Amino acid sequence: MAATSFQYEETVVETTVETTEEELTTIEESPLSKWEREHTEMLLGRAEKSEQLHREMLSKAKEDVAEFYAEREKAIKAKQAQNEESETQFRASQETLFTHGTVWEQVASMVDFSGTAQMLSRKKLAAAAAAAAASADKSNTTTPTSSSTAAAVPELEKEDTTRMRSVLISLKATKD
Repeated sequence: MAATSFQYEETVVETTVETTEEELTTIEESPLSKWEREHTEMLLGRAEKSEQLHREMLSKAKEDVAEFYAEREKAIKAKQAQNEESETQFRASQETLFTHGTVWEQVASMVDFSGTAQMLSRKKLAAAAAAAAASADKSNTTTPTSSSTAAAVPELEKEDTTRMRSVLISLKATKD
């Protein structure tokens, strides 16, 4: 129901027009309002689809995270069991070695002969030389001398264990 009032020469005239909702929609259904209604419906549909997709992705992500943690826990337990087994084997071999092996076999069993330590020492040596050269460049604008880089080298050469390794291997081979 719509009410209208207007003033005409100092008399107030009130009119009331009763319309039903169907008449109201047919009267107001212009092309623009039709487009706005359709556009709003389309946007609401898109929003609903987007919200549903978001909920699906969120639930899948939660499942994936739960699966990840389950696999991680499984891998950790497997690694712990493997570590316990290898530690048991190591302790048994060490116990056997310390009861029956020579002193040099015992010492050699505690040393890593794989060569990675030597490679690490060379890398440290190269890194120290580069750091010394860089610090010399920062302190002096002149070119660094070989003595400034050589100053860092002797203290890291102490870590070179090639000679010690060869002596231990030869002592391990002797059976006295």
